[in-house]
Amino acid sequence: MIALIEKFLEKNVSNFSHRTYLVYKMQLLLLLIIAGVFLKFLIPYELFLIAELILIVVLLYELATEGREEFREDFSAYLYFFVGLIIIAQLSWLGPVFAIDLSGMSFFFFALIILLFIFMAVFWIVFRRNYGFGKVVMSDGENCLVETEFDLRSWTVAKKHEIKSGVKFSKGERVKLRLKRGLFGPKPIEIEKI
Repeated sequence: MIALIEKFLEKNVSNFSHRTYLVYKMQLLLLLIIAGVFLKFLIPYELFLIAELILIVVLLYELATEGREEFREDFSAYLYFFVGLIIIAQLSWLGPVFAIDLSGMSFFFFALIILLFIFMAVFWIVFRRNYGFGKVVMSDGENCLVETEFDLRSWTVAKKHEIKSGVKFSKGERVKLRLKRGLFGPKPIEIEKI
């Protein structure tokens, strides 16, 4: 089913990016895992455990197979990010098991939120980079239109950016982009040849 969706998108979507599709697929699986934690109280416990296990196995399989191929040198960052969030999501449904009363449960969830912030801070410190990569769509020697893909380490998304370059680049050329952090995410400000 998923392969059929991917083939349909490849055929019908201009500038289809397998990398972006893979990231969206893994994000959807992660959201379903988290949603399962919230639905735990509405479905039988055994069904919850089976659904969580299946979703986790599928996500880890996607990450280990397609992810390893697609993310290559950045694979460790994606592995740390998705496995860490899976662990935190699974810890969240263990709270009621260990909590004796409501105050214990409140403390557990407060600690879980702190753990999530620490996890994201460590990820940001260890894996963040101030540059990303893009592909030249067109260049006239003064300006350059560059297409970026989703990149977890630089926090860029699939988008087209116009950048003053002063140099003519070939269409389709892979370039390195210096990023400026902003309120709505990083923005490419300078372009370099690789």
